[in-house]
Amino acid sequence: MIRQDILENQAKKIFLGIGSNLGNRIGNIEKAKSILLENDINLISSSSYYETPSWPDPNKPRFINIVLKVTCKYKPLELLNLCKKIEKKLGRKKAPKNSPRICDIDIIDFDRLILKPVAKGYNKLPESIRKGTGNFTSNIGTLLTIPNYVLQGQFKSAGDATASFAINTTIGILGLANPAEKFGFKVQQEDLGQTLGFYGMKPGCYFVLPILGPTTVRDSVGLIGDSFVDPFTLVTWREKELLDISGSKIDYLTVKGATAIDFRGDNMQNFNNLEKNSIDLYSSIKSVYLQSRENKINNSQESDDDWGTLDK
Repeated sequence: MIRQDILENQAKKIFLGIGSNLGNRIGNIEKAKSILLENDINLISSSSYYETPSWPDPNKPRFINIVLKVTCKYKPLELLNLCKKIEKKLGRKKAPKNSPRICDIDIIDFDRLILKPVAKGYNKLPESIRKGTGNFTSNIGTLLTIPNYVLQGQFKSAGDATASFAINTTIGILGLANPAEKFGFKVQQEDLGQTLGFYGMKPGCYFVLPILGPTTVRDSVGLIGDSFVDPFTLVTWREKELLDISGSKIDYLTVKGATAIDFRGDNMQNFNNLEKNSIDLYSSIKSVYLQSRENKINNSQESDDDWGTLDK
């Protein structure tokens, strides 16, 4: 169990996103920023302003946004309540979802609250356990890769991915080992966001979702579509029975959580270096994310290493 004092210390470092698409957009953001600082929020650094279309309706007024790295004494719910009070003070009123707004303040980085300390503990586990976890989650991910290879018309790759899953699930004991690689089957993970990119769809605006992290319009659409083509998601999250196999939402969340922790643990030092060396952390993560996705769409050999070179 993570001690409460550790959680509170981690909660002091957080990222806030402020956006506005009504009135004097920059003025609204600056007012929100000023009120935050008046309420014992200490600014460490700030991104540059960036403009994005409204989502999901791009015909609505465009947003201007900024990301702040701050420290504060507040617990998460206290900070959330403060953000809501500031939005109200600046004139934001209750309106239908995705309506234009004078001010929108989001807590966009929960990593320091939960994921980072958990990943630190994960890295202290024996290498065999960490490797087995990585193999297992990667093997589950192959179930999503197979239909996306088919959608891309890459039938040989789909066949190789199917063989890899079968070998690792049986000989590899549910994917804890990766004997398929020794047989020459090395699978690059695919998803619907990559498939849409394969057919020429542009990424659209970049933004950060709470908990889920960096994404684009294209990848967000792909994420929704993945839930309809991924057998693992169908069996677990949607609780559909396939070939007499059933699962639950708990199974889904467990595997996705393990995937996130394994990725974060593997790249712990790289993320620390990026945060330490970047003048504009938001822009740096955006650049790495977009390049990583482009490499994956082009099946570049560098795609697996993009997050492993964050400090370069």
